[in-house]
Amino acid sequence: MSNPEKLYTPVQGKTYSLFAEGDDSERYYAEIKRLADVFLQRCPDQKRLLGLIQKVGERPFLLGLKTTGADGKTLRFVRETLRQSLSIYTRKVSNHLKTLPIAKRMDSTLATTEEKYHLYMLEIELVNRIYREEFKSSEYKFALIAHCLRDFRPECRSEEGEFEAVCRGCTEDCFIHLGSVLLEKYGIKPYISV
Repeated sequence: MSNPEKLYTPVQGKTYSLFAEGDDSERYYAEIKRLADVFLQRCPDQKRLLGLIQKVGERPFLLGLKTTGADGKTLRFVRETLRQSLSIYTRKVSNHLKTLPIAKRMDSTLATTEEKYHLYMLEIELVNRIYREEFKSSEYKFALIAHCLRDFRPECRSEEGEFEAVCRGCTEDCFIHLGSVLLEKYGIKPYISV
């Protein structure tokens, strides 16, 4: 059996990469799925676990507090397990944060910590699980694609759409274009989140 044709080149972002040291993101998706399964053994209610993760994500200072009870133990376990398991994907966060000018360190998006990236990764997995069936059965489906995935070589020719900007396929190599084509194949309207 021959090697399957590669459809993309691994991307290393300024902060993190779902490719880590490999040439595909399958390892990441298998790992985040496994981690969610482990955490749900401790806290079987998906929405409750999601709520805990979101609460801590909104108030990161809670991560350092000594929390008591089952929620505190669960959060400490989640936090440590995520750090041990996902740090391979977030190696560049620390250096990125050091390069931010002081004024930009106040921007919560630009100054996202490694721990918050890990929490976001888990949050996305939980949200996808919780709302999967509702999404599949909805008549109108759309996805927001991060604007930072665009091809920065040419000037982006995206246009205003119904909700956000819409890709016009400037280049074949653009990740927004590639993602848009794939999403449309499955009946999902792609928008560029700005």
